[in-house]
Amino acid sequence: MELYTFRLPSWNELPPMPLYLEQVINLVNGVFIMYDDKGSVNKLTKTMVSNYVKQSYIKAPINKKYDKESIAALMVIALLKNVLPINQVSELISKATDNGRVQECYGKFCKILQGELALVFNPSSEEAKRANEEYTSMREDDMWRLCHAACRSFASQLFVKSMIIAIETDEDVEE
Repeated sequence: MELYTFRLPSWNELPPMPLYLEQVINLVNGVFIMYDDKGSVNKLTKTMVSNYVKQSYIKAPINKKYDKESIAALMVIALLKNVLPINQVSELISKATDNGRVQECYGKFCKILQGELALVFNPSSEEAKRANEEYTSMREDDMWRLCHAACRSFASQLFVKSMIIAIETDEDVEE
């Protein structure tokens, strides 16, 4: 899989039934599998998830199972912890979901991420133009503008890593 094709699973693609911790870890790490050989994203571990629960960054499991909302939060945490400290990621999630509409917020986050990836990898695309227009039309204190900026930072990291991989690959071919 090429790095520029990265996307988070949509809300409807997340498992409808609660999952045990090991299943959650496998699911989240599976989304980020493309990074494994590059070491760009730390794998999610049992200890990390336990700490996130203790710190109230995600809800505690019920009967040792994590619901869809917690899985969505872990997807966002796994992505944004590469560009922000975990406490700030948690605060961003908390503010985004204050209205209680987690499904809607997760969907909006995924849409923002796709727009920012397009902006960085394919700036002349219509999706990139829409993402940039949405970003620049927001007030500076708009929480969703912060999401745009964090996703843009993630997308920029992806772009740099993909370019380094391309350069290394070209060098290997030339040798």
